Amino acid sequence: GLFAQLRPDGGVRIDCQGLLPYYRPWHGQGDYAYSPQATSGFLRLSLTAPDQAFGHLLHPQLLTAAMSRNARLESLGPLRRLLERNAPAPLPNPPYTPSLGGLSLNYSASLRIPVHQSSHSDSSDRLYHLHPFGVETLRLATSSDTTLLPRLSHDANLLLGLDAEALSGPLSLYFHLRDDSSLDMDSPPVRCQWFLLQPQGWQPLESFRILSDTTRGFLRSGIIRLDLPPSQGQDNRTMPGGLHWLRLSTHDDTAGLCSVHSVQPHGLKVVRVLESPRIGPTVLPAGSIVAPERSIAGLAAVSQPGDSFGGSPEEDLTALTLRASERLRHKQRAITPWDYERLVLQRFPRLHKVKCFAHTRFHPDPAARHAPGHVLLLVIPRRLEQQEVSEGLRANALVLKEIQSYLQPLCPAGVTLDVRNPVFEHIQVRTGVQFHDASRHGQWLKLLNRAISEFISPWSQQGNTANFGWSLHSQELQGHLQGLPFVEKVWGLSLLRVVESRPEFFLLDDTARPAGTAAATGFSSLHPLYPWSIAIPFRHHLIETGDTLPSAPGNTDGPWPTGISRLQIGQTFVLSRNLP
Repeated sequence: GLFAQLRPDGGVRIDCQGLLPYYRPWHGQGDYAYSPQATSGFLRLSLTAPDQAFGHLLHPQLLTAAMSRNARLESLGPLRRLLERNAPAPLPNPPYTPSLGGLSLNYSASLRIPVHQSSHSDSSDRLYHLHPFGVETLRLATSSDTTLLPRLSHDANLLLGLDAEALSGPLSLYFHLRDDSSLDMDSPPVRCQWFLLQPQGWQPLESFRILSDTTRGFLRSGIIRLDLPPSQGQDNRTMPGGLHWLRLSTHDDTAGLCSVHSVQPHGLKVVRVLESPRIGPTVLPAGSIVAPERSIAGLAAVSQPGDSFGGSPEEDLTALTLRASERLRHKQRAITPWDYERLVLQRFPRLHKVKCFAHTRFHPDPAARHAPGHVLLLVIPRRLEQQEVSEGLRANALVLKEIQSYLQPLCPAGVTLDVRNPVFEHIQVRTGVQFHDASRHGQWLKLLNRAISEFISPWSQQGNTANFGWSLHSQELQGHLQGLPFVEKVWGLSLLRVVESRPEFFLLDDTARPAGTAAATGFSSLHPLYPWSIAIPFRHHLIETGDTLPSAPGNTDGPWPTGISRLQIGQTFVLSRNLP
């Protein structure tokens, strides 16, 4: 059943085609099991020609005959051996045992699995579909719907497993969402579809089964109430059993949705009523509500997953005077830019800053920005204590729509109002530094990095970039860092700026390059590329010490350009035609 062929390079090609009908796979755990104890191998070659081959079979016989003859001659004595002139027979050489220098195997295998056949087939071959949380064994059928790969109807999916004896009727789900949606006013809303897993597969829920949605399309935390049909999908082939499964799917870009912090069933909204408005904090942090004031039958536990929202402290005399004075000036009408700004700040107290550009249109081309009859309003939200100073905070698209809906009736007829988030220009600082106490090197680097970020951040109390039309001077920043108590010397300070000029197209500027102003003065400055841009810092800055400087620590001729080895993918690594 084997055919050997001598190759030009001296090797031998063995064709095993004749052995294929006798091959059977081994699934046991005996001597042929593939394990670390398998030392004898699974492939054995035996030479069958020529007859005597290398003498392995003939050698024992020749050796026995020679040794027997020599033993008889030894028994005759020296004289008799001399008279008969018989010399001892030479012993045969040992047989030659060849060794295999190398072995290579090349094979092809094919298997035909008849998928579209009757379900009572006794074939041992099966197809499996790998799903996100389970493996489905395909049942052989006569239909032509079976595919090699599982069909995923949507690109993004959120799977929710509910543990319940029976699932039917109204269901309230509280979605605790992070406020990180990138949806703008002119962006289309993200369309989502609900599905319920049944024995026949994922079944879409009709629109009338979504009773209410306070998340406004998953743009803020809220409660979604569903009216579910009877679920029978606890024992299924695609998801873990014992649970009822819901799926939320979309084809659109998920960056327009808020990311999910948690999802909890039986959600409801409660209203806090204070006996005295002056008693208690305005915002209750998460976890403050742990039990109802009175026992409620059937209620096992109460939890507060997020901070409270809405409400405002009682207005004091100073706030009343300020509000009345502003009301007398704008008279609840939006005429001047000052009117737009004060109306929005009074109506939306959670905003940090509002800037109104009259006769301006949001456009990257400076020649197309001037547009009479257009009003551009930029809003900046307040920064929470747990948020990083380097985070570019954006107002939710719902807040932008609420601001526009509030202002539009107050504007003169014919005014085109556009409410947007600002464009963020990310700035990274590179500088050389020397500390007073080198033994606390790591601690000083963290403090210096934070000091740089706070100086640039518009939400910080210090720095000069909190306004539109800002400017950042390296000389001023270097003087601020030089005044820190743990810093002995600062030199070679330069600024890197990354800004999105249009969707998915970024620009990179380095003030240390010859095109910058640092070549003549030794210092540089940055100014906004757009009237509606705000400068924010990167989370990490390039702080060089004596061990990491590209030149000697005493060299004060900097700044030095930032090379590709110092750029980070996803932050400052930008391919641009402006760079040499």
